[in-house]
Amino acid sequence: MERQLELEELQKAQEEARKVQQETARILDESDKKVNQMNQEIKKMIQIILSNGMSLEFVSKSLSKSEDEILDLLK
Repeated sequence: MERQLELEELQKAQEEARKVQQETARILDESDKKVNQMNQEIKKMIQIILSNGMSLEFVSKSLSKSEDEILDLLK
């Protein structure tokens, strides 16, 4: 009887752990999507700034990024 209770408690703990893992995975997935969305928005803003005639050097200094980093971001 006591072993049965221990087994049930262990199964409940495993189920809780599984639920926590699923929630964590969902949150990480949402975070990844938001980061990707923000990166796309930054890319669009940089493209607009450059298309309006500002130099890559100016954008680089404004964002405290090297010109190579800016070009990599735009790829």
